[in-house]
Amino acid sequence: MDSELIDQIVNDYADRLLRAAVLILGDYHLAEDLVQETLIDAATHLSSFRGEAALYTWLYRILIRRCRRQQNRKFWSMLKFVPKDDLDRCSEQTAACHTEQVVQKMEITAALQQLPKIYREIIALYYYEEFTTDEIAQILGVAQGTVKNRLYRARQKLTKIFREEECDELQTEITS
Repeated sequence: MDSELIDQIVNDYADRLLRAAVLILGDYHLAEDLVQETLIDAATHLSSFRGEAALYTWLYRILIRRCRRQQNRKFWSMLKFVPKDDLDRCSEQTAACHTEQVVQKMEITAALQQLPKIYREIIALYYYEEFTTDEIAQILGVAQGTVKNRLYRARQKLTKIFREEECDELQTEITS
């Protein structure tokens, strides 16, 4: 096993994998564990990487599989949001954030956590990791049309969530 290559993979992709896992799972510590397991899997099976897709795509496919397995576990349903300190910790690794940006990220993350997991995956991969719909289809093992459909539905559901929150805020202001 080429330890320099593995070190390079960890350095190049660990933070991006972590960000996607936090968005999908909603739990920073659990995401860290799954990213570590993903990187161990990748290192162990690096010789079986055929190069048909980009290395980045291959890694995300492994991560998505691990996230799905985790989500199917019984206690997952109790997790509902990403705590502020987890978001801050994740953000600090990439850049310092202003308070308003942190609040905005928290609101977006809270909205994402209200979506079913198939839509969270699509949003994380498309908007945060900037994969194309074709690359997402390869990662998830579905047709590109399915990816486009899920992306459309995820956008609709997020729009509905944000509109409901705006109505709730407006109602609170009126009654106060």
